[in-house]
Amino acid sequence: MIKLVLMYRKGIILLTAYCIVLSVLSADPPGWTEDRRLVFLPGGGLDPRADAWGDTVHLVWKQEYGHIEVYYKRSTDHGETWSDDMRLSVEDEIRSIMPDIAVKGDTVVVVWFEQQTGLLEYRRSIDGGMSWLQIDTLECPFSLTFPSVDFVKDTVYLTMGGYTGNYPVCFTKSTDGGATWDTVRQIYNDHFQQPRISVSWPDVHIVFTADDPDSGNTEVFYIGSHDGGRTWDEAMIISHRDGIAGQIPFNTSWPGGTAVSWYDYKYSPYPWTGDIFVRRRNKFGQWSEIDSITTAHRADWSDILAERTHLHVVWRDERHLPGYNTEIYYRESPDLGTTWYPEVRLTNAPYHSRTPSLACGGNYLHLFWADQRDNGNGGPSAIYYKRKDLSVTTPEDYQERPFGITISPNPSYGRVNIAFRLSEIPASVKIYDQLGRQLVNKEISRLGDHQIIWQTGRAGVYFIRLKTKTETITQKVVVLR
Repeated sequence: MIKLVLMYRKGIILLTAYCIVLSVLSADPPGWTEDRRLVFLPGGGLDPRADAWGDTVHLVWKQEYGHIEVYYKRSTDHGETWSDDMRLSVEDEIRSIMPDIAVKGDTVVVVWFEQQTGLLEYRRSIDGGMSWLQIDTLECPFSLTFPSVDFVKDTVYLTMGGYTGNYPVCFTKSTDGGATWDTVRQIYNDHFQQPRISVSWPDVHIVFTADDPDSGNTEVFYIGSHDGGRTWDEAMIISHRDGIAGQIPFNTSWPGGTAVSWYDYKYSPYPWTGDIFVRRRNKFGQWSEIDSITTAHRADWSDILAERTHLHVVWRDERHLPGYNTEIYYRESPDLGTTWYPEVRLTNAPYHSRTPSLACGGNYLHLFWADQRDNGNGGPSAIYYKRKDLSVTTPEDYQERPFGITISPNPSYGRVNIAFRLSEIPASVKIYDQLGRQLVNKEISRLGDHQIIWQTGRAGVYFIRLKTKTETITQKVVVLR
């Protein structure tokens, strides 16, 4: 286990990696825009899902207005202005629900479930969402539901569940951007709830909840492929096997790793609300300890997203007026889940804010949710939006964030990523070998987030030192042949 030595003005603090959680509530979310209503259609907007490519953000959601249909809109200027609402599903008596979206360049793929027919339908755009090809149906000998989609390189990866029989977890992919699809395969044959997929090629990660074969209790499961979905590992339980159900997992991934968030009632004295849990897997297949990242035991329904070396988690929280008012809360980790910044309340409005969803593109983190502030809890909800500028950090934000450095991967095979955030300058990064010889000396004169890629062809033990006028931290990295 790696120990990081952080030197502060008032002393030295030893932080042990795996679960370092700072639990100070921040009332003012630095760097976030104001809440903004995006959808003014008749009826209610629910279940937003989004993806981004550069400065273009794509949003889908379910709109209930007598009919229940899937709608779409986009922004080409990182959320400043938005297109008109566009209906993607056919307006009929069949409920079009559970939309999800994935984007690569100008290709956009949207999938959803037709409830009465049991069909999984999809629609594509090849011009960035300006126009859409005809609706198509995914062919399968049984009904499919709960679609989740990701897009990496030129391949679209899709997981879903069977709607009949044993309700298996299923998988398929398209190597031509969604034009044609491989045969749907069952990769876990037991009763499931809501599978989610995330891809960092060639690794494909799927999480879902299902009953533990030994105890019958509901737990969070993980199943992975390391060859783009051709073969799959055996499914494993990643939540605590304690008889208390893990609920509604979401996942994200980065080169060599993945992280999962879910909610669980185990620490909560309240019915129907609990805490958000996070667990990470590295490139060697090793899972971290399970972190509980909430403090009030009033949380459920999260989303998680990785960008650069950061993890972002949002969730619905009921701490302010239980039963009548839920708000969206947020936590950020600068080192892919080893340490966490304080909880931040992102919404502050009457009535329920729920089902938050994250997307990231360019220098912005985008948040969407369904909100009932305009019509009360008995009325329809609307889709709301806000964003965070990831390139700007306020001085107040710096004061709350720990001084630290993230080395990945560790051990390494020659390419080392060094990530850190500076709240004071000047600073320097120096690298030494085990004999104390200095190999690298980089001076830094800019505040904010930094990333250095160090490439070495020699195996051995090295020491990376980050130093400012008031603080110094040294971390060891092992390079293998």
